[in-house]
Amino acid sequence: FAIDGYAVATSAGLGRLINSVMQACFFALADVLPQDEAFAALRRSITESWGKRGPEVVKRNLSTGCCLGRSARNSPAGHTNDTEDQAIGGTC
Repeated sequence: FAIDGYAVATSAGLGRLINSVMQACFFALADVLPQDEAFAALRRSITESWGKRGPEVVKRNLSTGCCLGRSARNSPAGHTNDTEDQAIGGTC
C-alpha cells in the first residue's frame, strides 16, 4: 500500500504532522488487533494526547481516518502510480 500521509494530514488541517495518519494505517494493515478495538484505542489515545490543546485539534486528528480511503492505494512495493483506491481505517 502507498499512503500519502502528508496529503491526508494536510487535508485534515494537521499540516506536516503525519503521526495519527500513519498509526491509523498501521492498525488497518497490520492486523495486530481487531480493527474496531485498534481504532477505539487510537481514538482514546488521540483524545488523551491532544485534548489539552482543545477540541478542534482532537477533531482534526480524529478526522484522519475519514481521509485515508482517498489517499491509500494498493500498490506493489516501489510503485505508487496505481489509481485504485482502497478504503482503509475508520469512518467519519
